[in-house]
Amino acid sequence: METKRYRHLCESERYMIVIGLKADHSFRKIAGLLGRSASSISREFGRNKTDQGYDALLAHQKATAKRRKPRIVKKLNVHRHYQTPREVYMKEFKQYKANY
Repeated sequence: METKRYRHLCESERYMIVIGLKADHSFRKIAGLLGRSASSISREFGRNKTDQGYDALLAHQKATAKRRKPRIVKKLNVHRHYQTPREVYMKEFKQYKANY
């Protein structure tokens, strides 16, 4: 089974979304024409809609800026008292053995 590769929407696809919305097409129909999933179109619309509707140029600018801005990676806070699975097993085994 082939896995799908994720591709960002390009500017022309965003303009096609605008055209589809103006023609009163559903997200599913627009998605079919673009070869995308309906949920991708729905998320794109929800993420970038304004009071005036969906603006392809503004949406593309926001997406480009978001790609350039790196996310802050939080380091895992590993505690010293953290036990390995073997340590947990041995502790439980000793308790079990003490009871019988």
